[in-house]
Formats: sequence, C-alpha cells, structure tokens
Amino acid sequence: MQHRRQAPPLPATLFGGAQLFFVAATVTRQTVHEAEQLARQVDASRLPMQVVRTARLHQPPADVRVRWMQVHRAPDRVPRLLECLRATADDEPATMIFCNSIDACRFVQHTLAEHGWDSAACHGGLPPPRRRLEFERFVSGTTSRMVCTDVAARGLDLRFLRRVICFDAPRSLSEYLHRIGRLRDGGECVVLLRPAARDQALAESVRQQRRVGERARQVATR
Repeated sequence: MQHRRQAPPLPATLFGGAQLFFVAATVTRQTVHEAEQLARQVDASRLPMQVVRTARLHQPPADVRVRWMQVHRAPDRVPRLLECLRATADDEPATMIFCNSIDACRFVQHTLAEHGWDSAACHGGLPPPRRRLEFERFVSGTTSRMVCTDVAARGLDLRFLRRVICFDAPRSLSEYLHRIGRLRDGGECVVLLRPAARDQALAESVRQQRRVGERARQVATR
C-alpha cells in the first residue's frame, strides 16, 4: 500500500473495463484499513472498488497434512530430518527443506551430502546466476530436494512439490503460512520443534488458526 503514496493515480481509461484484483498472501489490519480508505476515495462511477473479506484468511491449505516433530535439543533435528527422508527414500517426493539462515542451509546440505543425498540450494549466499541453476536442478527433477531460506518461501508456484520440511521452525506465523503455502496440491509439512518458547508459541498459534479455519469451513458448508 505504500506505493500508492509514491505513484500518481492511474486513469480509469487505462483499464478498458477489465477487472483488477489486488491480493496478498498475508494481510495486516493496517493493510485492510488502507484498502478500505482507498476504496472510499475512488470515484465509484468511474472505477468501482470494493474490499472483499473471507473468514479463511491466513489459513494454511486445508488438504496439507501437518506433522510436528518434537526434539529435545537442537542437534536432535539432524536425525529427525534423516528419519523423514529415509521414510520416503523409495518414492523421493519433491521436498523443500527450510532453514532460518544461510549457515544452516550450508550445514544441512553438507549433512545430506555426507549421507549420500544430493540437494539443490536456494539462499542469499549464492549469486543470482548460481541460484537460478540450482533452482533449475530442482524443477527439472535432477534432484528431489532443495535446501533453502525464506527467500524461496514467496512467489514460487511449484505444483510438483509434495513436502515441506522446516528444519528450523518458522520465526512467525506469517513465515509458516508462506512456507506451507508452497504446497499447492496437498502434501505434507513437517516442522521440527525445539523446546524453545518461540517454537512452542508458534505451534500454539498455528493450532489456534487451524481451529478458526475449521469453524469457518463448518459455517460455509451449512
């Protein structure tokens, strides 16, 4: 919404009767307030605008299975990650493994290589040309695993993706929604949770959001 204050208004004649939709993956109260304010300011006779709301906003895909795997210590995440991968070694579903830092990505990728598993990488520590090559390896199926930071959590439409593993738990509910949102057609999301208060608070926030989503779906089907 800040771009509205930086750019001049577009003339309605540019739209030629077309419908425009302004959408976002996550929406704050401030964003909703500014959208409603903008809708009131626009000349409805020239460019009618309305804000549409849904009770299912900020909900993960309903057809994605979510598994929370508790670990007692941070180092315990490695055997749990390997356990997840070994369980599907025969099928090798396309998997994104999310980490919270470049160093963690490099550590996970090195660990996978030590156990004989190839993987692509996508994070800010790679120059853009290399990042594109790594991404193409994943998309083409050359490797079924991509280790990444949240640079890969937005804007990627990967219909072939079947699993998301959060080696590092997301730092916020918004990050969680972006990560799990990569799963377009079902699949599984596995989150490795440490006893840390932040990780446990995230899990509780997700459970609350899921309960809200379930109530919304029940109302919608009545």
